[in-house]
Amino acid sequence: MRVSLSRFWLQTSVASLLLLAGCAGVSADPAVAPQKGDTVLRRVADGILAASTRRLIDHNTGETFTDSAALEARPSVTIESEFNAWYYQTWLLANGMRRVAESLDEPRYPNYGEENLEFLYRHLPYLKNNMPQG
Repeated sequence: MRVSLSRFWLQTSVASLLLLAGCAGVSADPAVAPQKGDTVLRRVADGILAASTRRLIDHNTGETFTDSAALEARPSVTIESEFNAWYYQTWLLANGMRRVAESLDEPRYPNYGEENLEFLYRHLPYLKNNMPQG
């Protein structure tokens, strides 16, 4: 990944905190009128979904890949979105997305973490052979 870990940590931590804190007082009950917090939560969660491309990218050419099975190992190919790398903060983000899904009764959010893991498992052979050791 070409994203600095400190910037990544900050982005995912802030997003996770916004999602987790925002769920307090949000109701999935359709009889309860939507509040301003609902709109903010949806905006943050939708932004995370949009930024989570679940692709690999060649930073030299800009070409993106969804299948790495026959992809030649190149150091310039990494995970495109920092939201798709898997760190502790990413798990917090996945948990926040599940809570937002429950709070807002939104079917697009609850499987966010599982979809990221599926992406990593699908590309694991390539990433293991292509990423620097250590």
